[in-house]
Amino acid sequence: MRRILERHPIVMPTIAAPVIGLSAPSGGRAQTVMPPSAPANCVQNAGNGELACGSGATASPGTGATAVGINAKATADAAVAFGSNANASAISAMAFGLGTAASQQGSVALGQGATSSGNASTAVGFAARAFGNDSVAVGDTATAGSADVNFSTAIGSNTSANFASSTALGFGAQTTAANQMMFGTATNIYALPGVN
Repeated sequence: MRRILERHPIVMPTIAAPVIGLSAPSGGRAQTVMPPSAPANCVQNAGNGELACGSGATASPGTGATAVGINAKATADAAVAFGSNANASAISAMAFGLGTAASQQGSVALGQGATSSGNASTAVGFAARAFGNDSVAVGDTATAGSADVNFSTAIGSNTSANFASSTALGFGAQTTAANQMMFGTATNIYALPGVN
């Protein structure tokens, strides 16, 4: 144990902070563990509960905002940005992964390049995009909604639900009208009977 501590000294901050680094203990007072050549690059505003870790990371002016990663930005109350160039710019927005963006209240973006720009929208997967309010996009390049198209759901790689209250499920499935559910691949599309 002593040898590990010599190689990775423990720095005790004067205020509570998240546990970061190798050999980080659980419970009790928070500690930062970093090698001697790499000082911790974290800034915390205890009054507002803001935390920014990483070169160019910003967590302000939001109360409880957290940004971790190079150029990560959390710029609203309770916003969380985790990953290089992650950007959470609205109240309770969460962006996790390289180049993710969550720009409306309660929106979530998870996966490299994922974008969630509708209120309470969710984008999960590489380059997934949830543009409409209350829309969900899950899968590689899945797209749900637009600025004026809401309540759409796209699940699967290359799916597209760009009509209001529509659902596309399965690789390459695309909706063609509002209030519609489409299932299947780009070459084998199945529409529910009785639905446009």
